[in-house]
Amino acid sequence: MTACPRQSGTTDGWITEAVAGMIDPGETAEEAIIRENLEETGYRISKPELICKFFSSPGGTSERVFLYFSEVSKVDRVGDGRWGAWRRRVRRAPERA
Repeated sequence: MTACPRQSGTTDGWITEAVAGMIDPGETAEEAIIRENLEETGYRISKPELICKFFSSPGGTSERVFLYFSEVSKVDRVGDGRWGAWRRRVRRAPERA
């Protein structure tokens, strides 16, 4: 799992959000996290480790979450990702006194 900070439009601060996305037809959950991580962060991961899988709201939705772990370093950065492009556009609000 890669956690990415982003400014929320619904809060007055920053939140940490896990990389997420849909599993495409014919794709495994592991292939999806490798693809989504590259698209969103610009980091190429290999051999993600499955931590657990669970339903986000049993009885309310059929959404199932696959939670993975993978380490990255500077050499794994092969692109900018959506977060990188987004971060350059966002100007941080001044700190509150």
